[in-house]
Amino acid sequence: MMKNFTQKMMASVAMMFLIGSSLSAQYAMTVNSPASIAGEYEIVPGTIGVQNFAPVTGDVIIGEDGQAIDGNGDGTPGTVLDGCETLTTVATGKIVFLDRGECSFFVKGNAAQAAGAIALIVCNNTGAAPTVMGLGANGEGADITIPCVMASRANCNILKMSLASGAVNVTLGKVTKECEATYDNIVFWGEVEGQGDFTNGFGDWTSINIEPLDRDDVQWVISEDGLPEESRFFGGTKFMDSPTGCSSIASFSAVKYSLADNPNPGSPPYPTYSAELISPSIDCTGKDSIVLEFYALYNNLNNDASSVSVSFDGGMTWESIGLLANLSANTLQDILETERIRIPVPQFSNKADCKIKFTAAQDFYYLAIDDVTLRSGTFRDVRANNFLSGAQNYLAPKNQPSEIPFLIDVQNLGNSAVEISAKAEVLKGNTVIHTQTQNFGVVMPGATYENSPFAETFTPPAEAGTYTIRYTVSSNIGDDDTANNVRSTDFVLEDDGMVMSKLPIDYDNVGGWGIGGQSNRSYGAYYKFPSSKYANGDLYTVESISAGISQDEDSPALEGFLIGEIFTWDDLNGDLAVDPDERTKIGEGRTIILADGTVTFDLTDVNDPDAQVVLNINNGDAILAMIHQNSLNQGVTWRAFAISTGDRYSTTATDLAFDTIGRADASFTPNFCGFEATGSSPDDIDSRIYNRSGQLTYYVPINLGRMPGTAVNDFDASISFNVFPNPTANKLNIDLNFEEAVDYAVVSILDNTGKYIRGMKFDNVTNRSTSMDVSALTNGVYTLQVQTPNGFSTKQFAVQK
Repeated sequence: MMKNFTQKMMASVAMMFLIGSSLSAQYAMTVNSPASIAGEYEIVPGTIGVQNFAPVTGDVIIGEDGQAIDGNGDGTPGTVLDGCETLTTVATGKIVFLDRGECSFFVKGNAAQAAGAIALIVCNNTGAAPTVMGLGANGEGADITIPCVMASRANCNILKMSLASGAVNVTLGKVTKECEATYDNIVFWGEVEGQGDFTNGFGDWTSINIEPLDRDDVQWVISEDGLPEESRFFGGTKFMDSPTGCSSIASFSAVKYSLADNPNPGSPPYPTYSAELISPSIDCTGKDSIVLEFYALYNNLNNDASSVSVSFDGGMTWESIGLLANLSANTLQDILETERIRIPVPQFSNKADCKIKFTAAQDFYYLAIDDVTLRSGTFRDVRANNFLSGAQNYLAPKNQPSEIPFLIDVQNLGNSAVEISAKAEVLKGNTVIHTQTQNFGVVMPGATYENSPFAETFTPPAEAGTYTIRYTVSSNIGDDDTANNVRSTDFVLEDDGMVMSKLPIDYDNVGGWGIGGQSNRSYGAYYKFPSSKYANGDLYTVESISAGISQDEDSPALEGFLIGEIFTWDDLNGDLAVDPDERTKIGEGRTIILADGTVTFDLTDVNDPDAQVVLNINNGDAILAMIHQNSLNQGVTWRAFAISTGDRYSTTATDLAFDTIGRADASFTPNFCGFEATGSSPDDIDSRIYNRSGQLTYYVPINLGRMPGTAVNDFDASISFNVFPNPTANKLNIDLNFEEAVDYAVVSILDNTGKYIRGMKFDNVTNRSTSMDVSALTNGVYTLQVQTPNGFSTKQFAVQK
């Protein structure tokens, strides 16, 4: 298996001594009156409405539409203040408050604009921070001509309460803050205003159109306030946090050209737009050990061709020194921050005519560049990247510790070749319980050493506690910046654990992942059980399964089901994919979905809806917990809760490490973490092939139950039951008859070696008739075992086809 990507980000060193200062702009709501609440309040501009708007001042009013409708179909009516219908409020010349919820943001924006408002403030409907209000699925809202911003519920309430006593006057617009530019004492180009900071516009820099060639308007532009041009959709209103971003940045907006050519873009692929930004000639004579440094705000969708190139012959020839996709840690819908990037440029040593070229080549979103400098001098900086292996499960019972493979990608950010090594440690609390090292050898300047697992794995003791896996990277000649040398992740073994989960149950970095318009998807987690029973000998049951689902705010309501299934799996063809004929379903359940969020729903045995799913498994066996999205409305976006590669709980590197290590032991059960599949309709769920999930780690906790297993060795002749037909080809019928009611009865099928195949549990049983599907079993003699608190009894039956 190859990983989809490794996130990379450059870092910095100290020795700063040149300092300049300027002002940086961002948006705020300033209350002008009354004096009792005057001051600045946080707002977040939306991607609906006018962008980069000039300050707007006016009195605030609360907008009403007169109808409390259930706009999103979740059974909860909205309010008369949500703006989902035509406003009854006369808003001419006013700034209007509307509540979030029940309809798309662009509906609210159009309603406010139609009522004559000069701006819209949407009040968040939860205690969460305000967020960016996105366009509709087909670009709706881009043509709204008034500013549209969101404020927190708390701040809205402050203003609304003041409105009861009189007028409230506010200004929406950009405010300024102090920012400073600092330079190393070895910077020899870019520290002078106007060279690489775009303070005076492009100056001697040149923008050249590349693609489409007949579109001369496809160019880099100067953004004077530090906000990338037309920064709509994901990452909208994200300011460039560079030292001089307050006084202009270089910006390229592919989304601007894409929406101009197609206002209703639909789903990818989109056309590529490209332009080059070329520096003036730079004299590098007398300089060596040269490093290029710049700040980037890189927001990309599908095209990864944006790059950095250098020329030392005045631009006659160019050499690429990196793709932004590899240099950046920013990933779609995950992280978006301004980054300081450093690249060694030995090609410039003692050259008189050096040039730098930034090529933007994107289909959507944007790229911004600022504060480009060159420095001369040796520096040492090795980095532990955020592609690292951890435990297979974040949460598990104490006697189910997962085997840990160790892997960490390392990078040489310095401009000298160094030997890099990494130390992996496992800590229980503050005590180190395992240590091993990995030597990566000599790594060249700017290079990354990837996908190299440590020689040994480690399985923690079956003891309750919080554990930490810590990686520390170092070089043979020291390091000028040790802040990026350590990465860690953690996991928990619970003393009385009843949950197995890849992710923390309440992890706040879990996002919704999916494709616009995608309604049908399967995804899940693969859970190994190193021990077949609880620490006290009790047997496992699977009581319920959890999942999370989200959708785009402007999409139609979620209507449908989440279906949960538990499988055993035997990879008969060895292709590491779960084919329909290789999996055996042992449990199932479903829950109705009318709104997004986290849900938990019960599972029952696949053979009998009144029975619980029993995991009377063998040591090292595994189950596959799958979630299927089943939408009643095709084309409505359903996004599964998951995390991506680069998150400290991601299992991508763990999967890759197991694949790369290889195992000679034929009895070894493969370790996997997640699977996924895409369907075309709810009708093809049973025929889907589940492939390794790769980049995503899904939120699919299983909630375990337990039943006493200590009496399993006591034969009880009083247990009476019948099995028929015998022999059978497809279904085995079972009649249970007890003289007195028992607390539980477990019915299990064992093969001729005594290995458990499948089973179910009934509570409070006197007489019970059920059946089990045995059509997937091969011909042979099997044992049916019935276990109660008093002991067990068995009967043999044959499968004959």
